[in-house]
Amino acid sequence: MNYSDELKVIWLTPMRTATRACGFIQRPLNFDVSAHHGMVIPPEKKDYFLIFNIRNPYSRLASIFTLWKIHKKNYDIKFENWVKIATDNNHLGKNFYTILLHDLIKNLIKPPDVYIRFESLESDLNNLWFIKNGSNEVKENMDIHIKINRFNDSPPYQGLYNQELADLVYFRLENEFKIFNYSKDSWKDGTS
Repeated sequence: MNYSDELKVIWLTPMRTATRACGFIQRPLNFDVSAHHGMVIPPEKKDYFLIFNIRNPYSRLASIFTLWKIHKKNYDIKFENWVKIATDNNHLGKNFYTILLHDLIKNLIKPPDVYIRFESLESDLNNLWFIKNGSNEVKENMDIHIKINRFNDSPPYQGLYNQELADLVYFRLENEFKIFNYSKDSWKDGTS
């Protein structure tokens, strides 16, 4: 959990939702980022403003796949095979790589005050009062790390899906598509 006692803000950044890029904004604002993927909100911080990063589930799975291959040193597995294993009911939500965002939100002490979309990262961040009125260092980091998310090392996800695979992912992650308002057909053209 990333938080700032000074700003009274908690900023949750689940895996593959621009955690590293946002860290460059959080650090100059004195956020504690020691547990950057942590999702437990202490009761004494329950009144803090809650920010939650999200990402299109199709895109997020493609990004998780890239990370998984590196961590597991398994460069031969095909995306389609990995998705079928990762979204199997025996793995989904229990595996470090496929933690369900809607389950995380459901288990929070309170609902998020704002979602920061990976797809509209810069504009969403610029709507936050502490970034809009931020220091020169924050503005420079926005230019360097957010305008061009240099950490976005995933291949374009649209080419990884076919109708059958997209239907499988949608069926397994339907709550995320609905809660975060992502289109079932976004795998075709990359729209939200």
